[in-house]
Amino acid sequence: MLRGIYASATGMVAQARRLDVLANNLANAATVGYKRDVTIAATFQDLLQERLDDRVPPAPGTTRAVGPVPAGTAVATATRLADGPIKATGRPLDVALQGDGFFTILTPEGIRYTRAGNFDQDGQGRLVTAAGHPVLVSGRPVAGRSIVIRENGEVWVDGLLAGTLDIVTTDQVGPLRKVGDNLWAPGGPGAPLVGGASTATGQNPARPWRLLVGFLEMSNVEPIREMVELIHATRTFEANQKALQAQDQALGRAVNDLVGR
Repeated sequence: MLRGIYASATGMVAQARRLDVLANNLANAATVGYKRDVTIAATFQDLLQERLDDRVPPAPGTTRAVGPVPAGTAVATATRLADGPIKATGRPLDVALQGDGFFTILTPEGIRYTRAGNFDQDGQGRLVTAAGHPVLVSGRPVAGRSIVIRENGEVWVDGLLAGTLDIVTTDQVGPLRKVGDNLWAPGGPGAPLVGGASTATGQNPARPWRLLVGFLEMSNVEPIREMVELIHATRTFEANQKALQAQDQALGRAVNDLVGR
């Protein structure tokens, strides 16, 4: 019975996490370049097999711990990298990426990556993101009176070639994690990235992305789909809650019966 209570409780926790993820997706449905998060439910057996299949050797002098053996459901979060819909803006500093690629920007915390291509020029004439972070061009920020971006990634400043946009792929930077403000950071634990079919065509293997000037890639969140999943998650949470209450009442009756003997 205690195992059943635990299973219902972990089910509630899993659905609560799912509700948080869905709510965040809906809040970012209109955010340029946002990538939808999803929750992935797994049983203990799945997690155990994943740990046993882990091919990274343990540190010298240590053994690999599988961890506790619970019942119920565990939840992981993953990010869908499928391209979002393309919106025409006509602005020369609006650029959209299709395929596997991220823009490289410089923040006070260091190098970060983003899919949001709604660039502008700040008061110093620098090419910056909507949040004011410099966009890196051939490894450095650029500034001038006139900045032109071409579809091959070249950036021209005041009529002179300044370099090319630093666009990186997931293969080049390795694991990425969301760090807020529509930014990604390299390395560290984070949600696994799961791809979707790219709409970019005519790519070569060395450049698996396509750049569109005068367009923006919007969020790949589908609000109607998220709302349907939100309703389903709410009902599943309530079902687990009722199951937990029923088991708690049954446990209480069993305890009273034992005490009354």
